[in-house]
Order: sequence, then C-alpha cells, then structure tokens
Amino acid sequence: MASEYRPDLIGKSFKELYDGLPQDLKDGVDRVFWCFKTKLPSMQGLDMKEVLDFDLTADDLRYLYDPLLPSELEDTLTEEDKTLALASIDPVMFVRSFLNYQPRVYQILMMRSPERVKSYRCGRRAGKSTCMTWEAIWFAYVNPGVRIIIVAPLEAQIKLLWDMVDEMVLHSGIKPLKSALAAFGVASKIRKPWELHFNNGSRIKAFTSGARSGGKADSVRGNEAHMIIVDEMDLMMPDDLNAITAMMQKTSDEFSGE
Repeated sequence: MASEYRPDLIGKSFKELYDGLPQDLKDGVDRVFWCFKTKLPSMQGLDMKEVLDFDLTADDLRYLYDPLLPSELEDTLTEEDKTLALASIDPVMFVRSFLNYQPRVYQILMMRSPERVKSYRCGRRAGKSTCMTWEAIWFAYVNPGVRIIIVAPLEAQIKLLWDMVDEMVLHSGIKPLKSALAAFGVASKIRKPWELHFNNGSRIKAFTSGARSGGKADSVRGNEAHMIIVDEMDLMMPDDLNAITAMMQKTSDEFSGE
C-alpha cells in the first residue's frame, strides 16, 4: 500500500501501530492472523506456501487509522463539518458515519487501498459484495457526474446487489425507504434496466455478463465508467473478461485512483 496515507505514522513499528489501535481493531487483526495460520491450512486446494507466508505489515496497519484533516481545517470546522469532510474523502468514514456499519479489518484495508485495480479474493460470506456496494454508493454520492458500472454473471446477483442498496440506506436509521434513498441523493432506482440515478448527476448501472446465456458480456460493450466493479468473476467466461477489459481500456482516467 502507498506510503502517503497518514504520514505522521511513517516509521512506527508494527508493534507501536498495533498497540495504538482500539481493541476492536486489534481483535480484527488477530482474527486475520488466526485465519491464515490456523483455519486456512486445513482447507483443500490452497497454495500452502502463500497461506503460511502471509503477513500484515506496518504499512497495512497504518490504513486502519482514520485519515486526518489539515490542521487549519481542524481549527475552523465544526464537528459536523469535520465528519462531512472526512466522509467525503474516505469510504470507511462514510460507511461508519452515514450508513452506521462497522467494517471489518480486512474490509477497511480493501476500501482504503489506493491501488487503481483491486481484486478481492475472499471466502463466501466474507462481505466482498457488501464492500463493493459501499464503495459504489460512496463514490457516486461524493463525486458529481461520475459513472459506475457493475457487472455480474447472472441477473440474480444484480438483484441481490440492488436489494443490498435498500438495506444499506435503511441501516442509516432513515425510514421509510423512499426517504432514505432521497437522503443519500438517489433520484431514481430502476430495475431492468438496472440503474441508479443520483441528484448530483452520478449514475450506477449494472449489467449481466451473459455467463449462462453465452452473451459474452455484449451488454457492456460501448460503455465507459469512472469505476468498474466486477462481482463473482470466477463464474465468468474468458469472452466476458475480454469485453470487460476492453471497456476498462476506454474508461476515463479522471479518477485514476479508483
């Protein structure tokens, strides 16, 4: 991970950073180590060398610390404005402050990774789709006029993601659903075609790759986006991935950090 995040923590040892974490994040770090050292070696079909060589670094732990605002803003902004400012630059703070979820340690690392291309390879029920949906909502909400494309092998998976959006905005405590969607800037939410339109001009569109129908991801051809999310990639065919790769090459680099 890039070293520019929280430069005030650069040079601190793993132990210093670990000791400075709140207890819930320490427990999360311990859980990650336990899974790699105890649980994963009992599974079949894994590269045991990769599993046993796994380690978290001090750079990884720095990403578990929340970002800081410049000192001049710390001195002038109200607490509410500080929360808004931090949520606008950090998806983890957005999820905590506005959706009322507490992401797990590995989800924090996933969302705060600055890499342009990210691959989430986790077990079932680990929260991969949840994490990607959080990022999509945050990115659309805080960036006017952006386009986000989600591609999944089957329509049932897209329906699940669309239902997750409803659950997430309701988890904020705002009810009914219509009011919750409006509070998060959603102007319209359409099924078939699967589209979310935001008041700031941003859009989230979802497509099936055609894995079962043999469509070869034809539905995504010709589209461009600032963020592309591919869910359940292991169920896709080579032709699906070729179409998605072509779309990625055309995508605007205005938000090259995503």
